[in-house]
Amino acid sequence: MNRRNQLEQTADIEADDTLAQAIAEHGEAFALWADDMGADYVAEQTERFDEVYIGHYESEVAFAEEMWEDSGYQQALEQAIPEPLRYYVEFDAEFYARDLRLGGDVTYLPASGGGVYVYWNV
Repeated sequence: MNRRNQLEQTADIEADDTLAQAIAEHGEAFALWADDMGADYVAEQTERFDEVYIGHYESEVAFAEEMWEDSGYQQALEQAIPEPLRYYVEFDAEFYARDLRLGGDVTYLPASGGGVYVYWNV
């Protein structure tokens, strides 16, 4: 075996070790993200997981509802719409969850025990 092959094998072993450590630390959420992103990318970007992983949610809609509540949009909406008309305006969390995905803001990956893992697309 030549020196180049030895270096490539060493790099592969180090990358595998990095991935294994991250899976041990973060579990299924990391493993699914790594599979979705591709092992080559993830081996170089393992530290980014903490930046992109949002959390585990019961559903895409549950995530969208939390985003809506945390954003302050509901309060802004209530201030912008006269009170008699507020009864006719409703937040559509399912539509918002879909738009977050289609707009490229987030990725939803199904969790084996139910629900979804949510990741920022950065």
